Amino acid sequence: MDNKTTLEIDNQTINCENKPNCEEYTLLNLKSNKNPDQGEDANQNDQEFNNKLDLDSSNEESLSETIPKETPNEKVNNKLFKLTIVISLFFVSCTIYSLLLKKVAIAAPIYPFSLTQLSPLMGLIVYSLITVALYVGKKIKKEELAFPKYKAFIIGLLFCLVNLFQNLGNRGNLVPGPYVMIINNFVVIFSFLFEKLPPLRKKHTRYQYFSVVLLIIGIVTSVLSKLIAARGFSMKKSLLYVLLIVCANIFLSLSFIFIEWQLKTKHPKLAVQYLWSWVCFFQFLIGIPFSLLNAKIQGLDHSKIWSNFEQGVRCFVTGTNANQSINCHSASISWWFCICFGMIYNLAMGVSTRLGSATLVWLVKTMILPTATILFSFKWVMGENATQFHGLVILGFFLVLLSLLIYRGDNTVEFFKLKYSKKMNGFMKIPQNPNLSNLESFSEDTDSDIIEI
Repeated sequence: MDNKTTLEIDNQTINCENKPNCEEYTLLNLKSNKNPDQGEDANQNDQEFNNKLDLDSSNEESLSETIPKETPNEKVNNKLFKLTIVISLFFVSCTIYSLLLKKVAIAAPIYPFSLTQLSPLMGLIVYSLITVALYVGKKIKKEELAFPKYKAFIIGLLFCLVNLFQNLGNRGNLVPGPYVMIINNFVVIFSFLFEKLPPLRKKHTRYQYFSVVLLIIGIVTSVLSKLIAARGFSMKKSLLYVLLIVCANIFLSLSFIFIEWQLKTKHPKLAVQYLWSWVCFFQFLIGIPFSLLNAKIQGLDHSKIWSNFEQGVRCFVTGTNANQSINCHSASISWWFCICFGMIYNLAMGVSTRLGSATLVWLVKTMILPTATILFSFKWVMGENATQFHGLVILGFFLVLLSLLIYRGDNTVEFFKLKYSKKMNGFMKIPQNPNLSNLESFSEDTDSDIIEI
């Protein structure tokens, strides 16, 4: 019932204060042809009616007392636990995906266009099937599938621009691989800076600024041995290509800032797999005209684009060799596993962006660089393509891990500060994190699974 304390029906005034379902019972009473002029029978009916309302009110109060309510701290703690699980899944799946993608590129290096177009095509098929299955099984509602499709178009366009500028920047191998690895991790810095601007307008602590600086040191340390070995690099000759790779990372950071804005603010209930299905659809369509540019970049004649794509599809999907110099059997096995872990990795990435932030996702992903470098050195992982191991990689791994712990640790300390503030009684003064400053009001939103990081 509304906030009315009395109800006027047929010139009768019914006292409805603290009585749930008052209007419902009153209308039922009128349907039974109750007449206010019936004397004692009417008074008896009124008394029974009021007793029933009082009984419902007392039952509702007793029921609310028996159901345990989740405290604000417990809500945030549960959401932090969810975030930890999803981030861990993202890290593991992305690491395995990177290893498999490396093996695919080694086994079949002449089909980059097929590899680029097959990924969104398979994503469109898989994510659409998942969405349909969940909808038929009534696991998702219509409201979780409602969003303007032009937003998926924007994300797909940004992803295609990332691929285009990466291909332009890596043309001719004028920028050595170790430098490309470092530049590609600039996405963390761009994301960190962009989220301070509208629409997110986030505030960062000095610990988080320090963690980003430490992260860059860790990345450089991870590839330092390769940087030393990469001689003949001239910044003057390669400046344009470096800037193109930097632009690719700017587009990448902008795409996930936009995704975070949509999943957290604009469409907090949107199903991630449904969003990815539309992103893959537009990415595949936009990638077709972009293929002409990519073909020219890679020195492939326009007349051979379709044949190269067809051969690449047969190589990856069926393992059929169109070129005897290509090991399509090995490439196909790695590619199918790559698709499986890629689907998991993308879903976990989207959910991590919603629960955490785009910057947190990139911070975790930077740990994959030293981790994958270590795994690349094992023959049981890469076989005859295993690379030489260097101790600096271990140091780089721990520096990156430490930067992640510092970035996240400030939020954890702030959480425990709020949780035990009464017990500590001002004994420990910790700089307040503005993203967790209003823990109680944040936790009152029972529909929210978002943690501001």
